[in-house]
Amino acid sequence: MGRSQGGENGDGMRYRFHSPLGGLAADLTAEWSPLGAYRGFSLQVERKIHLAPPAGIHWRDATWLSFGLAAHAEALMGRHPSGLVVCVTELTCPLAHFRPEVAALAIDSWIRGEFGVPDRGFRVSFDRDADDYRFAWGACAPPTEAVGAARLDSDPSWQTWEAARDRAVGRMYDDCQDIETRLRWAELAIAASRRRDVSSGFDAARTLADEANVRAYAIREFGVVPGDEIRDAADLCETVFRGIGRSHEEVAAEAIDWRELPRERMLHLRHVKNLLTPLQGIVDVFPPDDPLHPELSAWLTLIPDLP
Repeated sequence: MGRSQGGENGDGMRYRFHSPLGGLAADLTAEWSPLGAYRGFSLQVERKIHLAPPAGIHWRDATWLSFGLAAHAEALMGRHPSGLVVCVTELTCPLAHFRPEVAALAIDSWIRGEFGVPDRGFRVSFDRDADDYRFAWGACAPPTEAVGAARLDSDPSWQTWEAARDRAVGRMYDDCQDIETRLRWAELAIAASRRRDVSSGFDAARTLADEANVRAYAIREFGVVPGDEIRDAADLCETVFRGIGRSHEEVAAEAIDWRELPRERMLHLRHVKNLLTPLQGIVDVFPPDDPLHPELSAWLTLIPDLP
C-alpha cells in the first residue's frame, strides 16, 4: 500500500509517500497574510480566499495547489471572514517521482497544521496490481481528468483564453504593481495565448506575434536578462527570425510587389510585419559590435514596405 508522512519545517511542509516505485515527495514553503494587507499577485480560489503561487510554477501544479486550498475555503472563511492569501513561496520535488496531485496533498497538510482545520480526506495509496498511485479527495470534486492529463479536447473555449490573455496583458502594463508581479502577469499572458490557439485550432502565427509583443515590452520596461524565458533579447530575436521562416532577401524581394502576390503570401508578409514591429523598441539593447544589431536593423528596414 505504501505509507505517507508529512512534517512541518518552520513555515514549510515536507510531504512524503513511500511506495515500491520509490515514492512521492514535495517540499512546500508557505505563509499567509490578511487579504486586505496583501499587494502582490494572487489567484482568487474561493470568495475571499486567494493563492499566491510561486514564480514560474507549472499550470498543472498551480491547479492542484488551488484545489487543495479550495477544499478548506469554508473553514478558513469561518476563521478569517475578511479573507486571506496563502503565499506559496516555494514548491519543490526533491525525489524523482513527482505527480502534480502531490501539490494538493502538500498544501492540504500545511493548511491543517497552520490553521487547525478539519481533515478533508485527502489520501494517496499504491495499487500493486495497477503498479500506480490512487488518489482520494474525500467529498471534494477534484480538477477534471482532462486538466490532470493536459488533454486538449476539454479545454475552455478560445474566447476564454483570449479574455485571460487580455486581462493579463492589462495587468502587466499596470505600473502601480511591483516588477515581479508584472512579470508574472507577462508569463500568464504568454501561457494564455498558447492555450487559446491550441483550443481554437489556429496556427501558431498569432501566438508568436502576441508573445513577441509581451516579451519586447518586458525587455524595454524591465531590462535584458540573458537566459530568462521572457527577457532574453537575443532569444526573442532568434525566435522571431525562425518564425518568419524565410531569409531577409526573400522577404525583401516579395515586399516590392506584395499587392501582386497570392493572398497566402500577402498574409505571410503581414505576419512578418506583426513579428518585427515589437522589436523596433529593443534594437538598441544590442551593442553595435553584436552581430544581432545589424541583422535586426536590416530586418526592421523592411517594415514600411510590408502590408
